[in-house]
Amino acid sequence: MLSSSKAISDFMATIILIAVTITVIAGFLAWFTTTYYTLTKPEILRVLQETKIYYDLEKNSWMLRLHVRNVGDSTGEIYKIEVAGWEEIETKIIINPGEEIKQEIELSKNYTQGTWYLIRLHLKSGTTYLAQQQQIPAT
Repeated sequence: MLSSSKAISDFMATIILIAVTITVIAGFLAWFTTTYYTLTKPEILRVLQETKIYYDLEKNSWMLRLHVRNVGDSTGEIYKIEVAGWEEIETKIIINPGEEIKQEIELSKNYTQGTWYLIRLHLKSGTTYLAQQQQIPAT
């Protein structure tokens, strides 16, 4: 009695081996490119103590003094500043690695002296930084 088992040809085995190799390489490259960013040091902002809300008598307006340093390796872009529960300011502030910025931003709401406010900086990278809760000093 003859056995009728058949093996795959060398050509088909080579094609399958190439397909498996390409799939493994593609999977590795996808993993590597998605995790590479987390292995590098992104933007790291330090919100400095001079960041505060105050009333400017000359401008007759409430102001936010923003003082931030980027100690990371990537450029950070602040697209929104939020005074939690009060207002959101759309902006475009770019902070390069090693750079320190000081910026005055006019606020549209009325704030109360002696009250604590939380300031959030929203970045394009998806990161949110919190400034220390700021108490507006009573005059």
